[in-house]
Amino acid sequence: MSLLLLLSACTFAPVEGIWNLTVQTDTVWDCTLGSEYYAAGESWEMIVYWDNPIVSADLGHDPASDDCDYSEPDLNCTETRVNDYTGSVDAVITWVDELDVEFMSDSRFEGKLYTELYCEGSDCNDRALQFAPSETATWPCMGETNVYATPQ
Repeated sequence: MSLLLLLSACTFAPVEGIWNLTVQTDTVWDCTLGSEYYAAGESWEMIVYWDNPIVSADLGHDPASDDCDYSEPDLNCTETRVNDYTGSVDAVITWVDELDVEFMSDSRFEGKLYTELYCEGSDCNDRALQFAPSETATWPCMGETNVYATPQ
């Protein structure tokens, strides 16, 4: 009994450095049936860093800003990026990615990536849809993806 209590009380520090974030299932979008973004098997590099007891992550998008809350073993990060296409069309698309995961160990987490896409401008309903998950997408566009990550 005391060994079990000791094991459940143990804490760990996630491995710091470059991780591969991998999409487990195609994103399910509420705004379209098709998707070109976040397909199963797709992966990209992200960074996990910590300053005990704070754990943070850079989700690997550019440009990006991130804000993370860590309460062992859960990590919740929000990253916002803005794509301004006003040089070619009247559209500014804002991506808000929320990573909501649980560390299974110091070298693996699993959970969900929630994506919210917003568009501002007069071309959002026609030409700007080429930047959405599908040409038939509507705005705003919300998606949910199962993900996992491990260090490189």
